[in-house]
Amino acid sequence: MSLLASLGAALGYGVGDFLGGLMSRRYGVLRVLVLGQSAGLAGVATAALVLAGPAPAGTDLGWGALAGLA
Repeated sequence: MSLLASLGAALGYGVGDFLGGLMSRRYGVLRVLVLGQSAGLAGVATAALVLAGPAPAGTDLGWGALAGLA
């Protein structure tokens, strides 16, 4: 499973890097940023639904939120 996750991450980073550069030539930076983040959110949400495990504890979510703010 970790092999598939690492290959998926590498594919995602490669495609994102290529398409981000390509799209930034045609569209404004803000539009490319919003589309890229939206696509990333959709991918992560799909992976979370497919690979659903036990729900995280509230303290874990709090630490994750603090890490995200940092």
